[in-house]
Amino acid sequence: MADSNTTKWALATVIKEELQEQPLEKISISVLCERCHMNRKSFYYHFRDKYDLANWIFDSEVLEQRAQLLQQLLEPRDQEDFWQSMEELCSYFYENRVFYRRVLKGNGQNPFVVHFRSAVGQLLRLQVEQVPDMTCDFMVDSILSILERWLLERDCAPVEDFLENLRQLYLLQYRLILSWAARESVPLD
Repeated sequence: MADSNTTKWALATVIKEELQEQPLEKISISVLCERCHMNRKSFYYHFRDKYDLANWIFDSEVLEQRAQLLQQLLEPRDQEDFWQSMEELCSYFYENRVFYRRVLKGNGQNPFVVHFRSAVGQLLRLQVEQVPDMTCDFMVDSILSILERWLLERDCAPVEDFLENLRQLYLLQYRLILSWAARESVPLD
């Protein structure tokens, strides 16, 4: 198991380095294997393709290593806890923005956005019982869209600026919902 993870992390490191210079579509498995001093068979033992490797990086660095942080986002103790968790997560994406810019733009046979939607959708469904598929899809698409808009900007705003814009967006949504509920006499339980 340790050797398997060592191999996977070696490939992850190399693909991240390669993505600093070129898009995902231009990176070959041969180059990754050559730089890791392994054969292609070893690569394919661990991953279906380079898109699968990119998905594994997201799973490992976000879903596994930051599982507690994601839990705090989905079930915060209070607003401060939520925004602190959000800042930590956004800091990770900002620090790795070149990687995520490249994989978000990737459109191969196994694109990252499909994997992202699936992973985040599963997280939401685990936390929110009986959420309708359409609602869950809307929430996932919103998260993906705002993340893409932020990270793909030519001059990606610093985390603090992004979070302030996000806070303002949430406040606006909250006010709109309260206004609609008051007009329609809908109780907000």
